[in-house]
Amino acid sequence: MDRSSNKKNKLFSKSQIFFYVFAVAIFGFVVYYFSEIKSGVIQLSKVNVYWLIIAVGGQVLTYASGALIYRKLLEIFSNIKPGIAELVGANVVALFLNQAVPSAGISGNKVYDLYLRMDSDVLAKSPDAVVIFIGVNDVWHKRTSGTGTDADKFEKFYNAIIKKLKAKNIAVYLCTPSSIGEKNDFTNPQEGELNAYSAIIRKIASDNNCPIIDLRQAFTDYLKTNNPDNKDRGILTADGVHLNMTGNIFVAQKMFDVLSKSFIK
Repeated sequence: MDRSSNKKNKLFSKSQIFFYVFAVAIFGFVVYYFSEIKSGVIQLSKVNVYWLIIAVGGQVLTYASGALIYRKLLEIFSNIKPGIAELVGANVVALFLNQAVPSAGISGNKVYDLYLRMDSDVLAKSPDAVVIFIGVNDVWHKRTSGTGTDADKFEKFYNAIIKKLKAKNIAVYLCTPSSIGEKNDFTNPQEGELNAYSAIIRKIASDNNCPIIDLRQAFTDYLKTNNPDNKDRGILTADGVHLNMTGNIFVAQKMFDVLSKSFIK
């Protein structure tokens, strides 16, 4: 009997073994979660089919819209134009990543808000690592709403947050605040104070042996090169403070650069 005949007569090929293992795993999953699956099927059977079609259609449009945005960004930043189908898949993956890497940030919060929410919004989720990006509102709100946080209190609350996280063996990464205005000639309002709070965070990072994501320095360097008209907004932010699409990508890249050195493997 030749070699090809032997192959045909083998009881299990690698693909068959994989199929059987996968089938057993699916069977086990169905058996283990049978009651939940049955309940879900019953609930689904009660749904109005037209509303279900609208809901599914709306979700598909959401993914497609996200894919178009990704495609435009890739054209701008890397001069490539991948297919929409690929990017729809990437958009679905991004949805699951957003669930796997949750954010506890709340717009308008200052450092003492973070401290007060630490137990319920962060420690309760048992994270392996936490990135702290705070400080803009602590400075900015002094001018816009008469609140903000004094420098000494800012430092005390910040250190207290790190103490809580370190007590749970959580890796802590600190970000300096990004900007209050984008002018590159150092004439933005509260420029000096924002730099002073950034210096406080750098010191806290050094004292507590925490990696630093120095967004303040990164923004300063970027705006020197990419803001030739000395605009106060529209480069990395929409209004001088809140990030636009380019700013979000820029910050994400800076965070990844630091996290990939020690946490993301």
